[in-house]
Amino acid sequence: MEEFAICLSGRGARMYGASWCSHCKDQKEMFGDSWKHIDYIECSGANACRKAGIRGYPTWEIDGNRYPGAASFEQLSSYSGCGLG
Repeated sequence: MEEFAICLSGRGARMYGASWCSHCKDQKEMFGDSWKHIDYIECSGANACRKAGIRGYPTWEIDGNRYPGAASFEQLSSYSGCGLG
């Protein structure tokens, strides 16, 4: 998953989430140690997320498009063009 996570990061992918969000936790765990490569924005009490119009967690943003809800690797691959290896 490391190469996949690096590719996502290289394409400007980011995930908006909250520390109390169970689906966000699941997304992080899905990546394991490769999570360190994902641009993650913590939204608990953060005005930046409200200003960005983020309404639910997790929300993935890739190439200027937003994808609300938890996403599988296959979905993230489709959204980003990053191969699963």
